Amino acid sequence: MRPALRRHAPWAVAAAMIALSGASSPADAHAMLTPAAPAVGSALAAPPAAIRLEFTDEVLARLSRIGVRDDAGRPVETGPLESPAGAPRVLEVTLPARLAPGAYRVDWRVVSADGHVTAGDFRFVVRP
Repeated sequence: MRPALRRHAPWAVAAAMIALSGASSPADAHAMLTPAAPAVGSALAAPPAAIRLEFTDEVLARLSRIGVRDDAGRPVETGPLESPAGAPRVLEVTLPARLAPGAYRVDWRVVSADGHVTAGDFRFVVRP
């Protein structure tokens, strides 16, 4: 009987992992970044007017932040963080009227409606 257990043990472990992966409830979800505008890693011919981030879960704008830094690490002044009416999964900040060509890093930190915190960053480039 012991050899049979060894033969089926990997199958049992895999089945248990699959079962447990589906056991999380929506309350366990974290707000993860889905689309971003500008797109993650994009190279743009013209500077964007705003940073728009969409998440997989509702986020609390008053507890979240989006920051933008230039190639040298200097902060770029943005408008206030907003969540458009009727879009509780979206956060936006406006950018200066004429963002200079160069590389930029967007840092974000959000608190989802269930209280979980997620954070990340991505880069984009404005071509000359």
